[in-house]
Parts: sequence; C-alpha cells; structure tokens
Amino acid sequence: MMTAWSIIVIVAALLLLLFICRQEFVRANKARLAWRMAASILAVICLACMGLPLTSRQTNNLAGNEAIVVTEGANKDSVQNFNRDQKLAIYQVDDFFLNEHPNYDSLHVFGYGFSDDELQAIGGSKIILHPEKITNGITSIDWKRKIEKGKELLIQGTYLNQTTSPVHLLLNGFNTILDSFTIPAKQERSFQLHTIPKQNGKAVYSVLALHGKDTLEKDPVPIEVIAAVPLKIMMLAASPDFENKFLKDWLSQNGYAVVTKTTISTNKFDKTFFNTGTIALDRVSSSLLDSFDVLVGDELAILSLSKPEQENIYNQVSRKGMGMIIRSDTIRATKEWWASQFQLYTLPGKQSTHISLRMTEDGLTKGVLPVEQPLFIRSRNGIQPLITDSANNMVTGISAEGAGRIAFTTLNNTYSWLLAGNTANYYSIWSAVLQKIARQKQVPVTVETTPALPVVQQPLKIIVGINGNTFPVLEIDNKRIALAQDEKLSNRWTGVYWPLQAGWQTPVTVQGITNNWYVYGQNEWKYVAAQQKITATSQYSERPKETVINESIGGKSLPVPVPLVYFFIPFIICCGFLWMERKIF
Repeated sequence: MMTAWSIIVIVAALLLLLFICRQEFVRANKARLAWRMAASILAVICLACMGLPLTSRQTNNLAGNEAIVVTEGANKDSVQNFNRDQKLAIYQVDDFFLNEHPNYDSLHVFGYGFSDDELQAIGGSKIILHPEKITNGITSIDWKRKIEKGKELLIQGTYLNQTTSPVHLLLNGFNTILDSFTIPAKQERSFQLHTIPKQNGKAVYSVLALHGKDTLEKDPVPIEVIAAVPLKIMMLAASPDFENKFLKDWLSQNGYAVVTKTTISTNKFDKTFFNTGTIALDRVSSSLLDSFDVLVGDELAILSLSKPEQENIYNQVSRKGMGMIIRSDTIRATKEWWASQFQLYTLPGKQSTHISLRMTEDGLTKGVLPVEQPLFIRSRNGIQPLITDSANNMVTGISAEGAGRIAFTTLNNTYSWLLAGNTANYYSIWSAVLQKIARQKQVPVTVETTPALPVVQQPLKIIVGINGNTFPVLEIDNKRIALAQDEKLSNRWTGVYWPLQAGWQTPVTVQGITNNWYVYGQNEWKYVAAQQKITATSQYSERPKETVINESIGGKSLPVPVPLVYFFIPFIICCGFLWMERKIF
C-alpha cells in the first residue's frame, strides 16, 4: 500500500532526477553524456530505494523429511509397524508442541489427531492422518446449559455401537433414572433423552452408557435452572370459555402479569387483573399496548374492536414487535391482516376423536387431546409449523408481521390436560408458544465459551457480546481477564482463560452480571472430543499443500525488509564515477 512517506520520497526523487539530468544535458562538455545520464539515473533510483520501505516475501523452507506424531488414542503396534521400515523420528504430542520442533515436510499423525488450537501451531507441514477408529461411545452431544423453570431438558447426541449387543443410555439425576434410550447392536444412532428438572439453580445430571452390567461411559450434564422471565399478557375474549379460564389461571399462578377482558353481553365486560395493578381497558390504545408483550384473543373478540383499536394492534405488532396469538373459532376473518395467511381445512372421512400433538422444534410428542372435528392449518410459504399432529398436520403456526409475530392455533381444549393432571404437557405447549412470539427484549450482555465442552488445564476462549461501545470488564475469581476486540464486530470481545480444576467454576462476571459455567475432566465426553479432533485434523489434511504452508506459522510467507546494502553499493559506485569524471576529464 502506498503511504504518504512513499509518495514524498518518489516525488522528491523525480524532482532531483529531473534537475540532475538537466544539469548534465546543458553541460558544455558533451563527452560521455550517455554514461553520465545513466549513472545519474541509477544513483537517484538507488537513493530513492534506500528511502522507501521495500520488502520481499520469503517462505520458510521445510526440512524435506518426515516425522511421526503420536496423539491421544494411538495404537502403539500400528505406530511400530508403520515405522519398522521408515525409521522416522517419533514425537509424543506434548513433546512436539512444548519443545522447539523442526519443520517437517510431512507429519504422520496417529490417533485422534489435533485440536483446532494445535492445528494453528502445527507449522507448514503436510499432515497425513492415520486415525484410530472409535468403536463404541457417544460421538456428539448437545443440550441447553440454562433452562427456565418448568421447561424440558432435552439432550441430543449420536452413539456409535460396534458391539454385538445393545447399549442402554440412561439419564440420571439425583440418584434417579429419568429417561432411557437403547442403541441396537452394530449401529450408529441419534438419541434423545429428556426430563423436566424440578430443582432451582445449578445441578449436575449424568448420562450413562451400559453394556450389560458394564458401565462404558458416565459423563456429566451440568445445567442451571433459572426463573422464567415474566411476560405481560392481555387476553381478549368474545365470551367466557374454559380455555381462557384455565389459561389465565395457569399464567397467573406461574408469575405472568395477566389482564383479561371478556364480553358477557352487549357493552358488558368482565375484567380481571393478576400480578398487576388495575388498568383502564375501555379502549385498546397504543399506550396501553406498549406495556404488554403478548396479546391473546379469539377472532370474534378482535373483530368486535373498533377500526382505530385494530389499527393500534397492527402498529404494535408490525412496528414495535408485540406478539399476537389468535385462537380460531367459527368466525373466519379470512380478509383481516391477522388471519389472511392462515388457511384452514379438515380431513375427509370420519376422524379420530383424539389427536397426538408434537412440537416441531424438538420432535417430541407432547400428549393426546380429545377433539370432535380437528381443524388444521394449510402449509404455506411464510408459515412456520410449531405444533402438529402425528401425521404432520399443522394445528399451530407462526407468521412474521413486520417486527412482530402472529401465532394462529386451532387448539381450543388444551385445558383438558390440566383437568387430567397433565401439567407438563400444558406447560410445554403454552410456554413454547408464548416465548416464541413474545416481544423480544434486548439482552445487555452475552457470554459464550469455546469449545462448548471446556476441559480442565486447556485454554478456553470466552467471547463477550455487549451492547453499545462500552468497554467490557470481565472478571473470574476477582481477577480481570484481558480482552481483545473483534476486528469486524466492535461489540464482541474475546479473552483466554486456563481453568485449573473440573466442576462448577467461579462465575464469570461482566459489567456486574454473573454467568455460571462448568469445566469437564480430561476423561469426560472423551469420544466427543476425539471425534471433533478427527474431523478437524481430517479437514486440515485435505487442504492443498500451498494453503497449509501459507496459513500455518512455520511455513508462513512473511514480508522481509530488503537489505539497504543492495542499493548503497551501486549508489556509491555511480556517485564515484560522476565525481571522477568531472575531476579527471
């Protein structure tokens, strides 16, 4: 890139060259003019080059030989058999990185391979991976580390079973088996384990893999149960019904602020207030809706509002992000903005009097509801299915409306779950719908860790997201962690921390907000880490050699300053010639 200094040097050199050439040209003695002009031009060019920051790119040359690196999971016999004729140098992975190892043309890597951080420091060597196969174990795993009170803990992963008999996976919590899953022999299967935690705060569940009476794996599942963020909800109903009654009671019992307005007869309404003060509900104004996160209503109740009130609701949803839940009834307002995208249909023939409901996000069946003639929502572009029956017919869908969302549902008797004592399914369905469409609230600080399963005595990256241009202050155990700002995202900062012990850690504190986190032992979720290393090393080894060299540390092409002596010697020779030519001739 041309800098201001480079421009000054070049302009000055051109002016000097012009002046010297003119002086030589107008000189009376024209003998050796061509030689004098050539020497003058070369001298000025050399002088300019000494003033410019000239560099050349050099790539470290590799040693041109090979070595073996033994990583975790390597089979010693495989290494010895391979090296019997090769006679290559053998490094253990720790020795390879701790010592100043030379650059090799090729590295034969045995075992599971390198982590992402190790690959960045590998040098310009080509990697030839001789992976050790995982024969039995959990190779991938994921779950939410923080869940709201009453919500479901869902653990999803993959298990590879190469044995000749089934392996049983158990979810254990507080010395109780909460769920199980069976992996058939000689198969690799995705699995799900789930439960609804009953405790508050931090807890450590565990996943066990049993093969007969043998315990193949026992890995921790730390979670933190937090209080649900209470939403403010307005309910409008054209007439009293059981669905609204049970819903408002359940919402109020779970800490939601609920305001209801139910039409009893012409110009007569029943108004109730739970977990909030009395509010004037005579008119649905814009200022009134500003204080609510979700509006729940049936079609007739919304249609009975005046046009200005309906316009206020539209503006609140589309411009300010308020959520809206419409319960379908016998009135179909197909031309109204809140219902125009949702088309209903019924299945031909005699239908079952019960339907099995499923949440599309986790694929889990939530329970069976009695219905006489189920109404379904037709699938269309722009509608996200949220709840379906066992045949994937949609009963609750979500559509975006500007900054907000609208949920349309044909379910009008979920209260039957409460009558049957099935509170878990009722909570799961309604909390999912409410959280999905509620007005989004900005989170001031977010904290992420990578890797997702941090291991004791290994570097951990802590990524902080913060609103605005505030400089974040991150502390662990009252010690401040240095942060580097992201080059592209100014609101993201990254720090590095080395955890010294496994288990729950001292909370990460950012701007006074605490975040609990957990560190795993070196032998916990070991096959998950092994599979990640195999995948990362395989992808690295498949890249072109030129890419590996240019992106690695050891073989990186670096700018090197051009030695000034290359220009100084010709400059002295040219100047000497010009001086002698004038003195002698």
